[in-house]
Amino acid sequence: MQTTNVEHLRDRFFTEISGGERQRVVLAQAIAQDPEVILLDEPISNLDPQYQVEILDTVKRLSIEQGLTVIAVLHDLNFASMYSDRIILMDDGRIYKSGSVEEVLTADNIRKVFDTEVLVSRSPVINRPHIYSKSRGFFEIPKEKIHIICGGGSGSDLMHQLHHLGYRLSVCVLNQGDMDWQTAKDYGLEMVEESPFRPVSEESYRKNLENIISADAVIICPVCFGYMNLANIEILCEPQLKDKEIYMIEEDDYRARDFTDGRASEILSGLMERKTCRKGFLDEDGIRKQS
Repeated sequence: MQTTNVEHLRDRFFTEISGGERQRVVLAQAIAQDPEVILLDEPISNLDPQYQVEILDTVKRLSIEQGLTVIAVLHDLNFASMYSDRIILMDDGRIYKSGSVEEVLTADNIRKVFDTEVLVSRSPVINRPHIYSKSRGFFEIPKEKIHIICGGGSGSDLMHQLHHLGYRLSVCVLNQGDMDWQTAKDYGLEMVEESPFRPVSEESYRKNLENIISADAVIICPVCFGYMNLANIEILCEPQLKDKEIYMIEEDDYRARDFTDGRASEILSGLMERKTCRKGFLDEDGIRKQS
C-alpha cells in the first residue's frame, strides 16, 4: 500500500474511493502476491492526468527495482512510447509489428493500423518518438496558394493553421534541421532545402523563385535575418514579383531582428511601401486582414 500510495485509504470501503484510487488499490493487490509478471489491461483509461502518470510511474519503478515483467495494453501511443521498452502493435487480433519503440511507432505503421495520419517527431524531453494527430484539413476544395517566409520556428504555427484551413503552401529556403524545416517536411510542403550553415545557392534561389511566382500571396513571418537567409527576402525584389501580394506579420520592430548591417531592414522597409504589401495575414474565412 505504501508503494502504490494508498495506505491512507486503508479504513475506507473500495466503493467509496475514486477511479484513480481504485486502480492503485488493485495494483497493490497484484504486488502483494509477489508476482514475476503483471498484466495490465488499460490501467489508465478514464483517469485524470495525474493518476495516469502516477500509475505508470509506479509500475515502471517496480519493473526496474524488482525486475517485474509488465505487459500493458495501452491506446495512448505517447504513454506507450514514454514507458515501454518494447512494443507490440496489434491489428485485427494479430501482431502487425513488434520491436523497439523507434521501430514500431512510425507514421507509416500507425497509418496502416489505425487509418489515420500522424506526425512522429522526437520528444526533446524524453528523447523518444512523440505522436501528433494530423488533421486531414477542414476543407476538401483547395484554396489559394500561400508562400511562407520563415525560419527558427517562426512559421510552424502558421503552417499548421493554414494547412488545416485548406490552403496550398510552399516554404522559403530553409536549412536542414531548422524547426520550420521539420514542420514543413512533416506536412509534405513544397520547400527548398539547404545544408546547415550554408548560404542560399543559385539552384535553391531559382527553385524558391518558381515557388513564389506560382503563389497567390507571400507571408513574411517575424524571423531573424542574417546573411545566410537574407536571400529569402531579397528575392522579393525581383521584377516579376513587384505586384505580388505580401503580408508581414509584425510582433515587434523588424529592425531588432536584422543582423545584416541594415540590409534586411532596408528591404523590408521598401516592401512595406508597396501598395500590395500589408501587415496581417489570413483569417479562418480566408479574408485578408490589414492594419
